[in-house]
Amino acid sequence: MARPRLSDDKRRELIDRGAQLLLSGGFHGTGLKTLLDDVGVPKGSFYNYFESKEHFGAEVIREVGRRSVEKLRAQVERFRDGISGLRAFFREQIRGYEANPCHGGCLLGAMGNEIAGESKLCREALAARFCDFEETLAKGIAKAQAAGKVREDLSAEVLGRAIFAAWEGALIRMKVAGSTAPLTEFETVFLKGFLAK
Repeated sequence: MARPRLSDDKRRELIDRGAQLLLSGGFHGTGLKTLLDDVGVPKGSFYNYFESKEHFGAEVIREVGRRSVEKLRAQVERFRDGISGLRAFFREQIRGYEANPCHGGCLLGAMGNEIAGESKLCREALAARFCDFEETLAKGIAKAQAAGKVREDLSAEVLGRAIFAAWEGALIRMKVAGSTAPLTEFETVFLKGFLAK
C-alpha cells in the first residue's frame, strides 16, 4: 500500500511547534498527543513524517540549529571586519531574550543536557550543529583577526569554541537568575574583553 502524500508545510509546522514544546517541557515532558493536537495531525500520521519521537527530536535539533547558524553566517558575511557581525548576531539574540524574559533559553543546550547521554541520534545531531556554530564563529573571528580587530595569540577555532561555550553557559545562568544580565555580561566580557587585541 502506498504511503500517503506528505505535506512539507505540515512537517514544518510539526517541527516549529515541536521546538516550542521541547523548549518549554523538555523531551520527556513533551507528549506527542499535545503536539499533534496543536498542529492538527492525526496520531497515526505522525509516523509518516518521522520514524519515532527520537527521530523527531533529532530533526528539530537539526532544523533549529540550521536556522541559528544561518542567522550567524548572514551577520558574519554582512560585515567586512567579522567582529561587527558577531556582535550584531549576539546583540540580536540578547534583544530576543529581553523581549521574552528568560523563558526557555537555548533549545539545543537544553536538549543536550536532557538527552545527549541517552540518545545517540540526538547527540550526533547536536554535535553536528554545535560544530557548525563553532566553525561559523571561527570564520567571523578569522576575518576579525585578518582585519587586526581581535587577538591573534589563539587560533580562530579555539576562540570560536570558547565563545560558544561561554554563550551556552550564559544562557543557563540567565534561566537560573531569571535575568538577561548574564547575557549582557557575556557581551562585555567575551565579545569585548576576551577577544580584544
